[in-house]
Amino acid sequence: MSVAAVRTEGEVLDGCVVWTCEHASPRIPPGFSVRPEDRRWFRTHWGHDRGAAALVRALQARMGGPAVFSNFSRLLIDANRSPHHPDLFRTRVEGHVLAHNVDVHPVERARRVEQLHVPFHAAVDDVVGQRVAAGVPTFLFSVHTFTSLYEGHPRSVELGVLFDECDEGAAGALLAGLWEEPGLEVAPNSPWSGMDGLIYSVARHGAAHGRTYLELEVRDDLLTGRDDGGPDDPVPLDVAGVGRIADVVARALGPVVERWAR
Repeated sequence: MSVAAVRTEGEVLDGCVVWTCEHASPRIPPGFSVRPEDRRWFRTHWGHDRGAAALVRALQARMGGPAVFSNFSRLLIDANRSPHHPDLFRTRVEGHVLAHNVDVHPVERARRVEQLHVPFHAAVDDVVGQRVAAGVPTFLFSVHTFTSLYEGHPRSVELGVLFDECDEGAAGALLAGLWEEPGLEVAPNSPWSGMDGLIYSVARHGAAHGRTYLELEVRDDLLTGRDDGGPDDPVPLDVAGVGRIADVVARALGPVVERWAR
């Protein structure tokens, strides 16, 4: 039985960007199980980044480049956290205890790391490594989404550019480009900060291969439609909204990639 923890889409040597989407899917792969009372959370923003995969594909259509998508829910294991991070297995969401993540047995912990976390990062490493070996300029860009209401607290920011202490100016250049776009509230290191180690995936692979990296956060109501579906239904997309944000990001990101891809 195949777990199929990762999907890679696009030509490996195409374009100048490698896109990653660490929280692309609410899927519970074969061989893994959760309690019935926990299933409803997988389809929410707790279980995956709603609209993020669609935005990555829209950006690929505009700028090219391969993309690596997780094919499992972050409520099983978080691909954007170190294997030693305390939130690798989230135990609670909005006061609800996730039974499948409480006191995870070391054997089960190792299985999730080996079958889910490791294949995702091996795929990113393989794609970037092939490009480096071929001398193809490469910029790493991770795409995430966040909810407009987080544990009762509304968020007005709509786009965030996340970076860490290794940034050499790419974040500022992307922010400057996004700030030129009318009608969007854009902020650095928001709603989370890359300075706190929360861009683990692109930071890990950027450092390993000596490539510039950034992470984008988009408020998910800009990408998704009205949602009256059940726990197993696909999240509805606002196709026009996805296209609009993809256009905005591509316009701002293009000059940044041209300067910093190497």
